Amino acid sequence: MAVSLGLSAATYGMRMLADNVCNTGVFSCSYGLSTFDSTGKYPKSFSQDTCANYDGHYVDPENNYAILVITAIFAAAMAFSIGGNDGANAWATTIHSFAITFRPAVILAAIFEALGATTIGYGVSTSIQKGITKLTEPECFACGYCDSSMSLYYIGMMASLISASIFLIVATMLKMPVSTTHAIVSSVFGMTIAFHGFGCINMGWKNLGGVIASWFISPVAAGVVTVIVYYAVQFSIFRAPNPRQRAYIIAPVLKKYPRWYGIVAGLIGGSAMLIVYLTVIFPRIKKNLPSLSEANRLGLHMVRNSEAEKAGKEEEADFKGAETPKKGGLLDAAIACPSLALQEEYDSLSPEQQDAMYLFKYLLILVACLQSFSHGSNDTANATAAFSAVVNGFNNGIDDCTNPESPWWIMLLGGCFLGLGIWVIGHRVMDTIGKNICIVSFDRAFCTEFSSACTVVVCSLLNIPVSTTHCQVGAVVCISMAAKESGSIQWKLVGIILFSWIATLPFTAGLSALIAYILKFAMKA
Repeated sequence: MAVSLGLSAATYGMRMLADNVCNTGVFSCSYGLSTFDSTGKYPKSFSQDTCANYDGHYVDPENNYAILVITAIFAAAMAFSIGGNDGANAWATTIHSFAITFRPAVILAAIFEALGATTIGYGVSTSIQKGITKLTEPECFACGYCDSSMSLYYIGMMASLISASIFLIVATMLKMPVSTTHAIVSSVFGMTIAFHGFGCINMGWKNLGGVIASWFISPVAAGVVTVIVYYAVQFSIFRAPNPRQRAYIIAPVLKKYPRWYGIVAGLIGGSAMLIVYLTVIFPRIKKNLPSLSEANRLGLHMVRNSEAEKAGKEEEADFKGAETPKKGGLLDAAIACPSLALQEEYDSLSPEQQDAMYLFKYLLILVACLQSFSHGSNDTANATAAFSAVVNGFNNGIDDCTNPESPWWIMLLGGCFLGLGIWVIGHRVMDTIGKNICIVSFDRAFCTEFSSACTVVVCSLLNIPVSTTHCQVGAVVCISMAAKESGSIQWKLVGIILFSWIATLPFTAGLSALIAYILKFAMKA
């Protein structure tokens, strides 16, 4: 009762002081009302003697359905495009090494992406909502002050989603693997600059500096790790006297590689996957080893070879057809040369080496599933964080300066749209990373996925900014060089990909700034 009376008295006092002039740095009286603590006291920085009413310069976003609905549409488009572009990180080399065909791969990808987003993806959006932009500075968005421009912040987040989703969809249709995180971060940069200039951007290592540094750190770091892992696998397994037995021993260890899901989640998930491997997958592998099954040996790449036959038997006879992929079908190209090249490489191995190679097929699928789970738990926030900020403005208005985490239902919807993006347009970027840059076998594909994932985890723990997409591309290129197949690398395509990385920042920032500047006039009261 005492607290209730205190609040009523304070409310009356602020109404009496509402005639105070609103200047820069003066708190909003309504902000004081919305930030009482449990004892009925104001925040230390708030004074009821100097507060003023909100100047009403911009429309309050509270209960503004137009902003909410438009933002929801582009948040869904953003999640869809993240699935279409970033889905290649986990499954490109898995599919194009022919460890698994496209349809079951994208089904697994969609399931694990949605699971990751819903189960442990909750609460990873704060850095996008506040880490980039200065919300509470009086000269910036001035949250809590009488001249607050938080209405601009909310439409700015909407503009960021519009810009980033357009860029990602265009990049995906052009088959360019780009960083979805860089796209949304750069878009938030752009809208902030359009409203308040460079001074309202947190220019730290984890923000703009990290985006630029990641262009170089990610591919180099992942490339180095990939080369190390590749030679370790070659000397410890394939060049050992008994490759099959070595693969049996090392496979469970490799399968339980460290992922930063949290210590508890990692232990539970890793142990569960190990049990599944030992009780279900491992017995199946031993029963179907190529050395024991002629059908498996001949059928290793039979799926792809049959596609090549459908595309034209003359291509299978003449490798020139591989230089000009034919269009059509989900995989967009039926090429004889890559499958035949891998078949020749596989046939050159001894029976024990073939068995060891066959085991990597299953390891590769397991790693891809774990990567999808991790990707869903982290990168879904690139779509949901901005939308969660707008939802917060819709529910609480301009005086809520907190950083709400994305609720589970938003993460679930984001994960579902992300999975849909993988299913519908994911094959385009998968082609680029898994096939068009160079050719990868089971073991090289595993080393690529394994090393890329480990690089992201270690760099994250060391606070070094990296991009999963950049790591994956760097790993694919470097492992081909390590395998002495640099001649098969399409260097022109690599150059185009590097250009698309650099273009991400100016394109998304510029488009977001333009959209935000136009929307600014619509928000004036």
